Amino acid sequence: MRPLPPSFGNAASDPKLFLSSLTAALRSVISAEPEITRFDTLAGDGDAGLTLKAGAEGILDAIAENKISDEDVVAAMVGISKVVEEKMGGTSGGLYAILLSALSKGLLKAAEEQESEIATKEVWARGLEVRLSPHYSSSLLLIDPLHPSSSPLTPSTPTPAPVPLPAL
Repeated sequence: MRPLPPSFGNAASDPKLFLSSLTAALRSVISAEPEITRFDTLAGDGDAGLTLKAGAEGILDAIAENKISDEDVVAAMVGISKVVEEKMGGTSGGLYAILLSALSKGLLKAAEEQESEIATKEVWARGLEVRLSPHYSSSLLLIDPLHPSSSPLTPSTPTPAPVPLPAL
């Protein structure tokens, strides 16, 4: 994948950290597949874990094939969005692809606003303020778990308290 033309906010502040963090997160998703599948079997159709695992494995493959940029975070998000859409499939793959595409645009806009050539934590925080829909209201569908990611993330954003799950 060719990087996007140089622009505000495309540069990873630490390319090695960017890819190693992404890789660690993807491996965590893969290792959590059985538990995600188990919970989704109780509350859904049972394919969420396998779908997320397929997406994570696809992104890891793309990283190994140098199709995901470690220097250009916007190009990386665009590349990841394409992999997610292709490998995850179904409604969830499409929704996650939309979220990642919106994040790409949000990162560019935030970096331009802050006149930053580096994707700093402030650029990421502002870039994450994407809105899936200006008329969003809870529908108890898959989009509900994505909605909190569209809320502003600031250095003063408190860490939410864990929600205890009922014993199964």
